[in-house]
Formats: sequence, C-alpha cells, structure tokens
Amino acid sequence: MTLATLTPGAGTALLSGPAPGLRSQQVGPGWEVLLMPEPLARSVLATIAGTAAESAVGWIFAHGGAWGIFLPARSDDPAWPSGTTYLTAGDLVTLPPSPGDSPKVTARRGGWT
Repeated sequence: MTLATLTPGAGTALLSGPAPGLRSQQVGPGWEVLLMPEPLARSVLATIAGTAAESAVGWIFAHGGAWGIFLPARSDDPAWPSGTTYLTAGDLVTLPPSPGDSPKVTARRGGWT
C-alpha cells in the first residue's frame, strides 16, 4: 500500500497524480509508518508533545495533504485513531523527494520536517 493507492476512506488524501521525485520504499525492519491527513497528524503530534511517546517519533514527511510519521516497530498497540493507516514491515510507502530536494513542507509540494 502506498500514499498513491490509498482510498479516501483509508485516512489519507490521494495524490493528485504522478509527482516528480516520489519513490517507493519497503517499510522496516525495525521501523513502521503511520499515515494520516495533515489536520489529524497535527492533532496527534500536539497530543503526544511532552510525553514519553514523543521521543518515539522519527522523521515526518508530507505529500498531497497527507503526513507520514516514522515510528519504531510495533508502535500500533494500542491502536491509532480511526482515519489513520499503519504500515508495517514489508508494506510499501511512497516517499517525497529527499530532504535536500524539498526544503519546505506544504500541502501542494511534499517534503520532510
């Protein structure tokens, strides 16, 4: 499953079409990815700010109104809220261009934070 193939009900915005620089990466081992719409991602990050859970948040990327957060393996217990998609080892995730190629994260142009 990738950002490009998720349905709207799966919790992320669909990509508007092929975008230059996007690449697929197999998830894991040792890390997993949580995908969600930007407003939900902001809410999740605000909720865990200042807690022990905040230290588990890895790189964050955005594309097409959806955010992806890298997390340690088995970070899905307890389950994440509805409207999210949790990718585990072996799944494919579509990543935006590398951080050096995309300095600013916006809804129209993907990137890394």
